[in-house]
Amino acid sequence: MDSLVELLSSPRSNEEIQLELVEILGFEGAGLQLVEDILKPGTRSLLVDELSADHGSRTASQVGSSTGL
Repeated sequence: MDSLVELLSSPRSNEEIQLELVEILGFEGAGLQLVEDILKPGTRSLLVDELSADHGSRTASQVGSSTGL
């Protein structure tokens, strides 16, 4: 998951990351549709924000549970 967030949050253009996304998510069916959806204007940055926020909250909750908080 971290590598996907890293790829999506890179300064590279949609065209530059498209092939890598297809390799990660698949060349047919739902994977290809997901790549198309991710690369729609505005969706990529929204997805990065959501994934980053979700990852941060999971990390904080994991730290709290492992320390007994």
